[in-house]
Amino acid sequence: MASTRTRTLRFWTGDEQGRLKSLTCAQEGGNWSVNATTVPAAGSSNAVQKLSLLRREEGDDLLAVARADGTLSLLRTSYSPAGEASAAALLDTTEPRFRPSAQFVGLSVRESGVYSCTSSGHLRRTPLPASSSSSAPESSGPEQDPEAQLAALPQRLRAMQLSPSGRTLAYGGDEVSASVWSVERAFARKSGAEAPDGAGAGAGEGKKRKKSKELFAGELWRARNEPNDALDLRVPVQITALAHLAPSDTQLVTGSEDGSLRLYDTRAGRKPQGHWRAPFKRPVRVVEPGGEHQLFAADAAGTLASVDTRTGRCMYTYRGLTSALTALAPVPTSGQPLLAAVGRDRTFRLSSAPPPPGDAKANAGQRGEELVRLWMPSVPLALVFAGFGEAGAGAVGGPGPAGRDGDGKGGGDGEGDGEVWEGMQEVGSDDDDDGGDDGEPEERKKRRRV
Repeated sequence: MASTRTRTLRFWTGDEQGRLKSLTCAQEGGNWSVNATTVPAAGSSNAVQKLSLLRREEGDDLLAVARADGTLSLLRTSYSPAGEASAAALLDTTEPRFRPSAQFVGLSVRESGVYSCTSSGHLRRTPLPASSSSSAPESSGPEQDPEAQLAALPQRLRAMQLSPSGRTLAYGGDEVSASVWSVERAFARKSGAEAPDGAGAGAGEGKKRKKSKELFAGELWRARNEPNDALDLRVPVQITALAHLAPSDTQLVTGSEDGSLRLYDTRAGRKPQGHWRAPFKRPVRVVEPGGEHQLFAADAAGTLASVDTRTGRCMYTYRGLTSALTALAPVPTSGQPLLAAVGRDRTFRLSSAPPPPGDAKANAGQRGEELVRLWMPSVPLALVFAGFGEAGAGAVGGPGPAGRDGDGKGGGDGEGDGEVWEGMQEVGSDDDDDGGDDGEPEERKKRRRV
C-alpha cells in the first residue's frame, strides 16, 4: 500500500531544564495528534528564556536561543524526509554585561543579526556567522565570541520586541513607559551607550533636557504617563508584556500589572488609542497578535482571551486552563486559524482560534476550543512556530486525548513518559471492578486512599 503523507505543523519549545524539543502536530480524519522529540544541541544546559526563529524560503531555518546564564546560541534546524528534526550549532556566545539577577526580555533573529536585550537594558546585536548562509559548507563547530555591537536602554525592563520591519524596537517595564527607538541610532550611540539618561555622548543634549518627557538620543516616541486616579494619586507604570500588531511598525499593544491592555498608534500621538481591562484580573503575562483585528492575551491566573482590537471587546476565553501560560504561538494559515500555547502546568496545547466577525458590533459566532494537548516533563518557557511540513503515515503518533501525552504510543520524547503513564493506576478503569474489595491487595487500597 502506498504511504500517505499528511501536512503537519512544526514548533520548537525550550524548557526550564534547558532542553529543546521539536513538536509536530498532524490531523487525520478530523483527529489531531502531537509528537515531541528532544533534540540534542550544543551549548549551556541552563533554562531557556527566549526563542526566536528565522524562517527561510531557501535553505534551513535559524533558531536563536537565550538562556538564564546569559548565553546566546544560534542553531541551524533541519528535518529528515521522515520528519525528524535536528539542530546544528552555528554560534555560541555570552552577554558580557549579564547580571545574575537579570533575565532576557527580548530576542529576535533577522538576516542582519541576532538581537537580544536583558532586563538591565543591555541591548546587543550579534552578526550571523558565515556558516549560516544556505550556500555555506557544513562547519566543524560553532563560532565562539563573535564581535558584536552593544548599546544600552533604560533598566528594569520587562519586555522588548523588534518591529516587523526591523528598523525600530519597542520596550517597556517597571516605571519605564512604552517607548520606540531607531535600531541604527541606538547602536550608533558609542561612548554614551551605557548612559541613556543623557550622560556620555548625549551629555550635550542631556543638559538641555528639562523634563523627563523629552526623548533620549535614538528614541523616536514615548507613551504619555496615565493621568492621576480618582484620589489624585499617580498611576504607576508597570508594563509586563508588549507586542507589535503586525505588519505595522507603528501599532503597539502593552499588557500591565493591573491586568489592563493598552493600544498605541505612534503616528496618532502619545495617548493610548484603547485602554481595556476585562477579562483579566491578574497581571498580563503574554500578548500576541493573531489574525486581522485579533489579539491574544494571557494573564497570571490562567485566563487566555481573544480580543477584538477595534473595540477592545473580549470575543471569547479558553476553557480548561489550569495555570498561567508562558508563551503563545499563533499559526498563520489560510484555512482554520490555530493557536499553540505552553504553560506552567507543563502542557502544550493546540487550539482553534476563530477570528473576530467582520462587523465590529456583532457577537462572536464561535469560541476557541482545544484540539490536542501534550504533557511535558518540565515547564516549557518559550515557544515558536516553525512552519509546515509533511510526514509519512506512522511518523506522527496517534490521536492525543486531553490529559494524555498526546503522542500515541509514547512518541519520541526519550523521557520515559510512556512508562510513567503505564505505572500509574487509572481511577475508574475496568480493572478496578475485576478484583472487587475481596481480591484487591491491601497495599493497593492504601495507595488509593493517599
